Amino acid sequence: MTRTTSDSPQINFVPLVAYYTASFRTALPVAAVDYLVLLCLNSDLPASLGATQTTACHECLRQLCLETREFAQLLGDIRTDGTRIAGAIEQKSRLIKLDSHSDFLMAVTVQAAAIADERCQVADAVLLYHLCEDYDNVVRILNAALADAVTLDLGESQIQLQPLKPRSEPSAPPDGGSENTQPVSSLSLTQTTNSPQKLAQNMISLYNSNALYYNRISPANRTSCALLLRLLTARSYLESNPARFMDALDEIHSTNLLPLKAEGSIPVIRASAAQFAGLPQVLVRCAGIAVVWAVGAIGGERERLMQPGGGGIAEEGTRERVKGMLSGMAKDLMVFAGLVKYKLPGRVYDMLTRAGGEVGVY
Repeated sequence: MTRTTSDSPQINFVPLVAYYTASFRTALPVAAVDYLVLLCLNSDLPASLGATQTTACHECLRQLCLETREFAQLLGDIRTDGTRIAGAIEQKSRLIKLDSHSDFLMAVTVQAAAIADERCQVADAVLLYHLCEDYDNVVRILNAALADAVTLDLGESQIQLQPLKPRSEPSAPPDGGSENTQPVSSLSLTQTTNSPQKLAQNMISLYNSNALYYNRISPANRTSCALLLRLLTARSYLESNPARFMDALDEIHSTNLLPLKAEGSIPVIRASAAQFAGLPQVLVRCAGIAVVWAVGAIGGERERLMQPGGGGIAEEGTRERVKGMLSGMAKDLMVFAGLVKYKLPGRVYDMLTRAGGEVGVY
C-alpha cells in the first residue's frame, strides 16, 4: 500500500501479484500465468501508466519462463512435422496486449532465448530460438556446445547439458475428440538428451529433412556443425577400448582440416595451412586439438604394429609400409602445425610438441 501525491491510498498491483504467485509458480506455472496476465488489467490507464503495467506484465511472464524453465508449456512447442503448439502465454496473447504472433515472439520468446543463451542453458536456448524461427542461431549455439566437447582432454568426462523440460500436458485436438488423451510427439518430448552431440544430431536431422529450416541456416554454420560431429566421432574412436586409431584417422581426414594425405607435398601442406586461416573461429578452436589427436593416433597405431602379432598384419613388408606411411603423416602434420603455430593456443602447441616427440618426428 502506498499513497499518491494527493495522499490518496493506492495498491501497487505488480508486486502484490508477483509475491502471491511466488509460492506456487514452480509447481503450477500455467496457473501462475493466469494470475500474471491480470497485471494488464491496468493497461488502459492514461499516459505512460498503462504502458508501464503492460511492460511489467511481460517482464513477470519472461521471468516466470526463465525461473521455471517450463518453456514448452508456457511458450510453446514444435511438433515433429514442424507445426506449432501454442503455449499457455501465447494462448492469452490478446489479454496481454500482444495482438500478433510476431509481437509475441519479440516481446517474450526472443528475450528469453537471449537470456538462456547468456546463461549457457544450451537445450533451453535451442528450443527457444527454434520457437522464434531463428534456426541459424540454433545451429550456432549447438556448434559452440560441440566445440566445448571437442576441446576437452581425451578421457575427461563429457559435458552434460541440462535437458529440456517436456510438456506435461497433452495437446487437445480442435474438435475435442478422444485424441486429447495422447501426447503429441514434439521437440520437447523427443529432444530430452543431456548429450550435446546427440542433441545436435537430432536437430540437424530435423533441419535437413525440411527445406524451410535448411535454407535459413548459413552454409558456414551447417558445415561447422557437420565437421564438429565428425571430430566427436573420431574422439569416440580414440576413447574406445581398445582404441580404434585408424578409424579415428579416417574420420579426421574426412573433415579435410588436416593434410593427412599430403604424402610429403609441401604445396599441399601450405594450401591446407592457408585454408586454416579462413576457418570459422569455432573450428579454429578445435583444429589444433585434431592435430594432437591425429599425432597421438599415429603413435598408437605404430606401437600396435610393433607388438607381437603385428597389429593383425602378418606380412612384415606390409607392416613396414604402414609404419612408413604413418611416420610420413606425422611429419606432414608437424610441418602443418609449424605453419599455423601462432594461430594455435599455446597449450595445444605444447601438447603437440610432446606428442610429436613420442612418435619420433624429432
